[in-house]
Amino acid sequence: MKIKLKYRFRGTKNPIILALVLGLAFSFGIGIISAQAATVTSTGSGDWTADGTWIGSAPTTGDDVVIVNGHIVSMTGTATTTVNSLIIQSGGTLTHGDNSTAQSHIINLTVTANLTIALGGSIDVDGMGYDGSTSSGVRGSSPTSTGGGSSHSSYWSGGGGAHYGDGGAGRGTALAGMAYKYEVDLPNLSSMGAGGGGFSTDGITFGGSGGGLIILNVSGTLNVLGVITADGGAVTNVTIGEYYAGGGAGGGIKITAGALTGSGSIGAIGGRVANDLGNNSGGGGGGGVYIG
Repeated sequence: MKIKLKYRFRGTKNPIILALVLGLAFSFGIGIISAQAATVTSTGSGDWTADGTWIGSAPTTGDDVVIVNGHIVSMTGTATTTVNSLIIQSGGTLTHGDNSTAQSHIINLTVTANLTIALGGSIDVDGMGYDGSTSSGVRGSSPTSTGGGSSHSSYWSGGGGAHYGDGGAGRGTALAGMAYKYEVDLPNLSSMGAGGGGFSTDGITFGGSGGGLIILNVSGTLNVLGVITADGGAVTNVTIGEYYAGGGAGGGIKITAGALTGSGSIGAIGGRVANDLGNNSGGGGGGGVYIG
């Protein structure tokens, strides 16, 4: 699923009015002071909370944050992070930590002013959800017992992981993952994509991992000229002879914003597989996108 947006930008400043009482029952004055947020700019790739990722120190509530070209900044944990504004420049990326069998890392970001993703910039959690399986007959990781795809050793075929959509089935008993979230759940979207079915042969034909989870609450304008993506992991090591694995499911993107502008793309699609040898492994099921 891809959503195209039109561009427009507005900036805002809110004054803070402070009443200063001078003496007992004598006089008082009223001063107007403009709130000045600190600007924190990335100096390299690294964890959002690490001082070494930033010029000076890590961002705190109320800061204006800039991620510059060539830097990949990763959020860890699941707690809400709040800043005044965020600009992701061309070539800059915001992501979250890689998950495995549990939902341990997500992007959960509140922006009190504006968030801008420049052309060439991204919020990218592709393949950062639940792991694909590494053993024949074992389903990929998921929050349910049937969400991940499984594989079939006789046909060397894997089923795709699921999320809001079912995964694709492979051959034989290479079962598709079964959806564990539905359209009615979208307003409360809070889950990642499941992994696809894979093998342990030679240690490299693993199922694709599911897409991760992005939650954005923007009080002002979210301007997307670049990309917000939570796609399922494609199967990159697609063959060892004729062995195939299943793709990971698309993850989750939940956006609330005062205004949404830009000409970029937003998507959480399932991971692809290659079937040129006819083994018919299944692609990952679709993820969920909610914009409110």
